[in-house]
Amino acid sequence: MENKKSVPQLAGQWIDLVKLKAPPIQLPNRPQQQIDSYCTIWQKGEQLWAGDGFGKVNSDGLVTMYGDKAQYKNNEIVWLKHPDGLNAYVRTVDLAGVWIDENVKLHRLAQKISPVTLTETENILGRNFKGSITGHRVEVTRNNGDKLTAELSQDGFTLIWSNGSVWKRYLNLEGHWVSIVDISYQKVIEVDNDNVLIAGISGTIDYRIWYINADNTPFPTSDPNKNKGGTGKEGAAKGGIDFDSTAIHWSNYIGWQRVFDMNGEWIDSTGQIHAVTDHHITDPQEQRRFTWGFLLNGAGNAEIFTSGKMIRNWIELHTDTGEAQCGIVNYNSNRIDWENDDIWRKQS
Repeated sequence: MENKKSVPQLAGQWIDLVKLKAPPIQLPNRPQQQIDSYCTIWQKGEQLWAGDGFGKVNSDGLVTMYGDKAQYKNNEIVWLKHPDGLNAYVRTVDLAGVWIDENVKLHRLAQKISPVTLTETENILGRNFKGSITGHRVEVTRNNGDKLTAELSQDGFTLIWSNGSVWKRYLNLEGHWVSIVDISYQKVIEVDNDNVLIAGISGTIDYRIWYINADNTPFPTSDPNKNKGGTGKEGAAKGGIDFDSTAIHWSNYIGWQRVFDMNGEWIDSTGQIHAVTDHHITDPQEQRRFTWGFLLNGAGNAEIFTSGKMIRNWIELHTDTGEAQCGIVNYNSNRIDWENDDIWRKQS
């Protein structure tokens, strides 16, 4: 009896590459292409869930998604209507986000660039350690000098550490969000187990495939005068959630990105106060991933840092001479863990 071919395993994180157009956001060795968006694919058998769409893959690697067909080959998903291969998904790795270990303890990882290709090396930060990831291999050094390694599963969902600890991805949606088509106001997501309020509209979360379902459309359409504030009745909406819990890809291609509440006074480990002001999007036209900037005023040595920027939960302080200090912002925006072991807590 002939064995039935198994379907390719596509679960994981991908970059959607398109033909180069201005302004370019390119990957190394791909001068004709740029990043269009990011995509997290979940899979069960032949069924696929990819960001804002559903699809299938068969044993020959034929992928059907968004009403189009693509071929999985050489570890890429190439859309058949673009035989030159300039429109394709390439697999990536990204550790940013919240993780939960076997003792139900939460860990937060930050990674500045999202995402990276399997052949690049990218720096990561965690509480009490620094490290890097190349392909699916993680190497970190703790503050006490101990070194640890980890292997990231092919689907990007599990980290298996050399000390025997196992971390799983942890979904965290609670907080403030902004739409990429209308950044003038924020929306709030409240979570109660599987039930959510999405800008005041009820919905549910499917934790198995990191999918969110809203009973009505909770976002503005491309027309800012229509459905403003999520009050319209355009019907149910679905969205895929990025692994780092900082982006939602809705089924009408309108994305949301997480807003960390940074403005206010922060106190460091020595008791000095740092005032963050003018927290704003520095690149409102760049809808793939916003970069946020802010001003910083403080006392004593804190005055050497005058500004900062952040992407997702990675934060940097800058001096006038170009020095930088990096850290991780907690998802509830009330604590920053810096790479120099300092901790800032937000004043209520």
